[in-house]
Amino acid sequence: MHRVRLVFDIPCIGFARRYKRVLEAKGIEVIIPSDGVARHDLSLHAYAVSRNAIVVTTDKRFPDPKIVLPMYTKEGKKPKYEKWHTALMKELRRLRAGFNATDKSDPFHY
Repeated sequence: MHRVRLVFDIPCIGFARRYKRVLEAKGIEVIIPSDGVARHDLSLHAYAVSRNAIVVTTDKRFPDPKIVLPMYTKEGKKPKYEKWHTALMKELRRLRAGFNATDKSDPFHY
């Protein structure tokens, strides 16, 4: 099975640190780039492409490949990490559409 690699943009690094073990248990490689790489979108994009990874960001304008997590809830607050985890798993699930949607053995089933 191909291991998914995720590179986290600056607004998502706290989430990545908090959920690193959970994501790695699901077979996802968590990559937290250095400050120099993460500071500029183009260098972060180039880094992700060189690692064959997907960038997790809150920036809708970030170049692909990316997964965009919601920046605000309907109430205008930053979402809790649990909501980001759910959104991330749903997006990974969508990207891996080859799996049966009801297959609970799929690590991205949520």
